[in-house]
Amino acid sequence: MAPAVVQRIQEGMLNYAPPVVEVIVAGIDEGGPHLWTVLGGVTQYNNMAGYACIGGGWRHAASQMMNAPHSPENSVTEVAALVHLAKTRAEVAPGVGTQTDMLTIGPNLGDHWIVDFPTLSAFEKTSKAVIRAEAKALKRMAPQFLGHVSAKRGKSQQAPDNGPIPTPGPV
Repeated sequence: MAPAVVQRIQEGMLNYAPPVVEVIVAGIDEGGPHLWTVLGGVTQYNNMAGYACIGGGWRHAASQMMNAPHSPENSVTEVAALVHLAKTRAEVAPGVGTQTDMLTIGPNLGDHWIVDFPTLSAFEKTSKAVIRAEAKALKRMAPQFLGHVSAKRGKSQQAPDNGPIPTPGPV
């Protein structure tokens, strides 16, 4: 092999940056549930928040969990539905797929639930209906927002109407 080619291969191998690994580690023991994230080798304990989000859509999912609001008093089914809605919202981020698998653990040692396909399908249908309803409500309320702006700024300084408010992609 030509020395220049060998040198380029060696440089590529030396300068290779492996992808950042993101992992949620969850478990339950005699002390209760524990929730950790590992992001690029940095660990974080997430028990205070009660949820953890990783991946390209983590901001969208975390926003849903914060606004829900998520609570330790929620049932396993309520939390699973909320997590599915958060994951559905995250699908607007580049690279986030539409496929979802879910497994819950707890609340007692040894308890777990592999969320079956019919339940996931029902969660998906409901999540998309929620997002569609919010988009319709926002569109319906837009004139009121514009009315407030017009009243405050006066007719000569009205905010420009740049057309319809964008709604989420296909749902």
